[in-house]
Amino acid sequence: MSLSSDTLSESELYTYGIFSHPQQLATINGVTLPAPFGGKVRQVMVDLDPARLQAKGLSARDVNNAINAQNLTLPSGTAKIGDTEYRSK
Repeated sequence: MSLSSDTLSESELYTYGIFSHPQQLATINGVTLPAPFGGKVRQVMVDLDPARLQAKGLSARDVNNAINAQNLTLPSGTAKIGDTEYRSK
């Protein structure tokens, strides 16, 4: 399967391919989903002011850890196992 778009950027298409499309395909019995190949991974750049960080007693690693702690991908939706359907919270 390949994805293309006239309106989405390459990184937006990559994000769609990782997060939206597999969730729809995963409901089909017997489907195996490989990781997407190609595209651009979304990247965020942060400019830091070393003097202001030092004044607050923080390091660049502290900022990195805070960003990573808030940038989570959590499962959602339902899982059907046999006749029972489980809902994630």
